[in-house]
Amino acid sequence: LWLSTDNGETWRNLGLTNHWFTCVAFDTANEGRIWATSFAFATKKPEFARDVGFYRSDDFGETWTRLPCEPPANEFTQLTKGGPILAIFENRFPRFSSDGGLTWQDAFEGLDILSAPPKNPWDRSNFYALGAGKDFYLLGDGAGRIWRRGEHETAWVEHKMTSRAVGDPPCEQWVAERTRHQEAMSQFTIDPRDGNHWLTTDWFAIWETKDAGKSFVSRVNGISQVVPFCLAFDPNSADNIAYGLADQGMFISNDGGKSYYPPIAKPGTPERRCEIVTCCGNSLAYSTRTPGVLYVTGGKAEPLFRVSADAGRTWKAPALRGLPAEMRNGGIAPYAVSVHPVTDDVWITMGGPVGRGQGGVYRSSDRGETWQWAGEGLPEGEKLFK
Repeated sequence: LWLSTDNGETWRNLGLTNHWFTCVAFDTANEGRIWATSFAFATKKPEFARDVGFYRSDDFGETWTRLPCEPPANEFTQLTKGGPILAIFENRFPRFSSDGGLTWQDAFEGLDILSAPPKNPWDRSNFYALGAGKDFYLLGDGAGRIWRRGEHETAWVEHKMTSRAVGDPPCEQWVAERTRHQEAMSQFTIDPRDGNHWLTTDWFAIWETKDAGKSFVSRVNGISQVVPFCLAFDPNSADNIAYGLADQGMFISNDGGKSYYPPIAKPGTPERRCEIVTCCGNSLAYSTRTPGVLYVTGGKAEPLFRVSADAGRTWKAPALRGLPAEMRNGGIAPYAVSVHPVTDDVWITMGGPVGRGQGGVYRSSDRGETWQWAGEGLPEGEKLFK
């Protein structure tokens, strides 16, 4: 945790290191009181393990006390005028605390609570989003439903909205359909000056309501809803740009970045997207010597390597002779690609333990049809590449 007392100009470490803090909040009724939660970060790698705990400071963050309770999983909230804290535990269990976080009481009334953890983030029994106004609380679940509970009420009531509209055109038209629904809601922000004005976020969009949740309008104009991986520029033509991104694969521009399109399955067909490269986009490289030649590799669902001879308009799957046969996600897979500016050879790194026929560096002189081991000198048996 870090503290600033000059509006963010300078910062001081408070000493609570090796944590995975997911929420820090000031008590809206008691000046100087702050809470912070660090939940167990799920990972199979011991080096990423973090300390857990729910902490409270009563002197503006100078000293902290670890409270004797399970830490909330993601976040917690409080009415703008003070009162009980509402928190989500294990992404499933909303609970209230009326004694500053020392003890907690279940707040399940009216909700679908499963005995076992849900299998996916979009399950209606997952709860991520919290918000609070002057006299009401809001809760958002994985299925995009909103729940409301008044200050003096004892049960949650599903909040029925009358309309949901795409107000601004999404920046990426190919994920437009995903922005029409509220999925895996993650945050509520309620305007402290106007309790009817809310903003909420989910996996793909930002939504706004000015009538207390009766109608929502998306606000994503100019915002990218995806995670960029890389950009590549054709040294032979300023018009050609390739863009690699998470989940959506890759997109091509042939007009200097004014517009982009997904790879073409077959020229002239209505469906432009080429499914074999939609998950490919971790790494991109143009040839310097041969105009229009572009390579791409990567992928979440299935590792792939592809080559284009016409600046990304159409694509080919090379034979890949000489590469490890067990190319798969999480094991031995192509990760990064680069083209030698003089010889025009293409080079890639492969995941897995370094060794001939395994992970390491490989080189091809025929645009990916055949490959030779090029990892001499690398420490064998070590996993050097993702």
